[in-house]
Amino acid sequence: MKTLLTIICFGALALAEDKPAAPRHIDFTQVLTGVDGKTINYSEAKAAGDAKAPSPMTLGDVALVALESALEEDRTMPGADKFRLDDLARRLYKNKDVVLPVEDIATIKTRIGKAFGPLVVGAAWRLLDPAETQASEKKK
Repeated sequence: MKTLLTIICFGALALAEDKPAAPRHIDFTQVLTGVDGKTINYSEAKAAGDAKAPSPMTLGDVALVALESALEEDRTMPGADKFRLDDLARRLYKNKDVVLPVEDIATIKTRIGKAFGPLVVGAAWRLLDPAETQASEKKK
């Protein structure tokens, strides 16, 4: 009986690992917030001498920049891969409800991680993958 129970448990774990993660709905119009809970703003308005208040940085803005930027490693990237990044950027930009597979979310997270500093990475990743963020906070 104990052996049968062990086999059933390991079989269930194996099936759970083989099951792909479900696509997620993400709102790319969400505004990024810093450690203090305040909105992260673009500083370009102030840099240009514009008196208007700086605009808030959204998840879509950050993802667009990360996906469309030419990183050093992109120099040898095939054109088809660059097209895929552009296609992904166009699907999510200013979109309130985008359904993305785990692979696309991972791509966006990787690109944001390489294109921005910790403040933006932390804010964006928390919105892209809340379950992972909650798991890391429980470890503390």
